[in-house]
Amino acid sequence: PQLANTQVQTIDKIVRTREYNVGVMPNNHVRLTFQVACFQKNQGERWKRGYPFILDSVFQMNDGCSQRPCMRSMIETSEGGEKDCFNSRGEKRDVNFIEGDWSEIKYAFSEKGTFKNLGGIAVGLGDTKYEADKVIEYLLQDQLFQSNAVSFVFEFVTYNGNLDLFSYTSVMFDVAKTGKLNRKVITAVFPLDVFSVGNDKKGRREQTGNKALFGLY
Repeated sequence: PQLANTQVQTIDKIVRTREYNVGVMPNNHVRLTFQVACFQKNQGERWKRGYPFILDSVFQMNDGCSQRPCMRSMIETSEGGEKDCFNSRGEKRDVNFIEGDWSEIKYAFSEKGTFKNLGGIAVGLGDTKYEADKVIEYLLQDQLFQSNAVSFVFEFVTYNGNLDLFSYTSVMFDVAKTGKLNRKVITAVFPLDVFSVGNDKKGRREQTGNKALFGLY
C-alpha cells in the first residue's frame, strides 16, 4: 500500500548505463550544479597591467568550491555593499545570475535543488543522451566552462537489478586558486537487502549463508 503523504511517479522510459545499471530519475538523469565566480580589480602594482582583474578571494579555495557555499557568500557580501562583481573580462554584472554570451539565457542562483543545497546554478541534463549533449553545447557556447565557473558537480542515481541496490554518484570538478583543475568522484551505495550479493542462483545461496552467519553472530 502507498504510504501517507507520498506521491507515485510513473516512469515510462529509462536510461541504461553499462549493462545492468539503469537511471531512475523521471525527468533529468543527471543534475549539474555549478558556481560562477566574481572577479575584482587587481590592486597589485606589479601584475595589474597584465592581469587587471583577478578571482575574488571568496573563490580562492585550495580545495575548491564544490562543497562550499562560495557563490552564496559572494552574494551576501555584495548585498552588504562591500564589493562589486565583475566577470572575467572586467564587465560589471549582477552577482545573482550570469547571462550566457551566446544564448543570452540568464543562469540564476538558487539554493533549492542544488548539490547539498549549498547554492549555485542548477541545470538538468534531461533523460536522453541527445538532451544532455544539447545542454552541454549551450553551456560551452555560453563560455561558462571556459572562464566563469569555478566548480561543477554532476549527480546521478542508478539502480542495479543484479545486485538489487541503488547507487548515488557525484562527480566534482574544482578550479583551485592556482588554476589547477581537480576532480573527485564519490559513490554511495544503498542496497535494498543488506545481505544481497546478486540475484542469480549462486548469489541467493551466498545470501542465505550470510544470514545464517549473521544469526550465529
